[in-house]
Amino acid sequence: MAVPSRATDQLDPMTFAVLQHAFTNVVDEMGAKIMQSAYSPVVNEGRDFAASITTSDGRLVAQGQQDLPAFIGIAPIWAKAQIEWIGIENFRPGDVVIANDPYLGGTHCMDVRFMMPVYWEGELVAFVQDIAHWVDVGGPLPGGFNPRAAHILQEAMRITPIHVMRGGVLDENLVSFILANVRLADWSYGDMMGQIQGLRVGEQRLHALLEKYGKETVQLAMNEVIRSSEELMRTEFARMPDGDYEAVDYIDRDPASDSDEPLTIDLKMTVEGNRVRCDLSGSSPQALGPVNGPKGVSVSALMVAIKSMFPEIPMNEGVYQAIDFHIPDGLVCSAVYPAPVSGMASACYARVLDCVYRCFIEISPDEAMACPYTILNIIVGGTDDRPGRDGKPFVMYTWVEGGYGGRPGKRDNHTAMSLFASGTQSIPIESLEREHPVRFERFEYLADSEGAGMHRGGFGVEKSLSVQAEGAAITCQGDRGRFVPWGHAGGSDGTPNSLMDGDLEVGVFAVDHQLDPARLVRTRTNGGGGFGSPLERPVEWVLEDVIDGLVTVEKAREVYGVEVLVGDSDLLEYTVDVAATETRRAAARKE
Repeated sequence: MAVPSRATDQLDPMTFAVLQHAFTNVVDEMGAKIMQSAYSPVVNEGRDFAASITTSDGRLVAQGQQDLPAFIGIAPIWAKAQIEWIGIENFRPGDVVIANDPYLGGTHCMDVRFMMPVYWEGELVAFVQDIAHWVDVGGPLPGGFNPRAAHILQEAMRITPIHVMRGGVLDENLVSFILANVRLADWSYGDMMGQIQGLRVGEQRLHALLEKYGKETVQLAMNEVIRSSEELMRTEFARMPDGDYEAVDYIDRDPASDSDEPLTIDLKMTVEGNRVRCDLSGSSPQALGPVNGPKGVSVSALMVAIKSMFPEIPMNEGVYQAIDFHIPDGLVCSAVYPAPVSGMASACYARVLDCVYRCFIEISPDEAMACPYTILNIIVGGTDDRPGRDGKPFVMYTWVEGGYGGRPGKRDNHTAMSLFASGTQSIPIESLEREHPVRFERFEYLADSEGAGMHRGGFGVEKSLSVQAEGAAITCQGDRGRFVPWGHAGGSDGTPNSLMDGDLEVGVFAVDHQLDPARLVRTRTNGGGGFGSPLERPVEWVLEDVIDGLVTVEKAREVYGVEVLVGDSDLLEYTVDVAATETRRAAARKE
């Protein structure tokens, strides 16, 4: 679907197209400056950040082309929350506001937000903002993730919106206060300065556009890109079949509770004309532990998943305006103070996302996919006794890729970062080994981890490491160790997430688990669910996966019904016994 140029009586199509792309380029430059200036590998190599432009009243105008979707999905929510908290009359040129409060349009406390007003000719015309994951924001455990937390204060330091700069002057007292309450003050200061530099770039580039095109034209273009996306989204919704669709999925359990009962995410999606209504009111009440998400997290998840079905439509406020939300307060997907939320990404956010996929499998099965994996947040903390490190504390935060769900639109699906974190990159293990006392032994696909199907899911990944420090501990904030990614239309389910210390399964909610340098720690992620019967998968596709070492000969036989023969030579030549395969598949179909 091509995105047409838009025009009004005051804005011609060419100027509209130029400014629409210019806004995106401004945000991309902001991101480039953050990567160039930030200190922690999570930001400058992992790209765990996003930037955006909003109108003067907080409506999203533009995002970066490689920014984190989850952050963009929540950007207009926290922009409006910060404007309301500070008061529009209390902004001045050169001001910067900092916040990380999850309940004011945030995610979890580790995601720190900065916001700057942009003035032209004495008038507020826009805001530029960015958000990045800081490796540590204080709290009882390194990294801020605490699966046993039963209160937000047991996670990390919470910052309500406050000026960190006024008129371009940094508030050194506030900065000192923040840095005194985190474990890695140099990293946090470097990331803070990188984010502020990103805002300054955004302000400068918008000033250049305002000088060239004039304030009225730029503001008109901002409103028009929003109207354009809403119109495009409504057009797509009008093409969808009217109806009521429902999907239910489960968070493994409440890790801060004694109960082993799962928590429910229940999405009812109604398509009527050119609108979609999303209702999460049937979901479980908010949990005691940190698998909750504030309401903004669920809105972001709904937006990101729905928008992913229409990639050509520019993401901005117009997409929100085409969708109605019904999410009452106090649910696991709309938690209120003092509910902990550090695990929102791998639990609440991801399950809402998966429910959208399940609805769209009914709405447009040829374009949808089966269930993808869920991210594992891995934090290792302790004391770094390597030469030159002087026994300083270290905090290593990393993540692991996993399999996307099978889809009929293409042969198979990939192994990659989660959709809501698709702007991030895998932090090179060499960087992690340089910065922390760890040694990685393995980083590879997990054979047979895919959900089998005519279109198989992507493969899970194993990362194995040992910690070269006494007294270090690991925390894992994850999910889908119990309720694995689901397959569809005869496709098999994926595999569970897991964390193992040697031969001991410590689980996806491990808390401050003490490590022995002599043992390997192994993280394993889900393979994605399969789509369609594996008995219908072309034989040559199965053979290719066996040759690549991704599917074993045994699974090819037992699940796909393909009899693969291994030659006697050292070259491991693989062939298919066609007659035996036809017989096996015929018998399996009959069963």
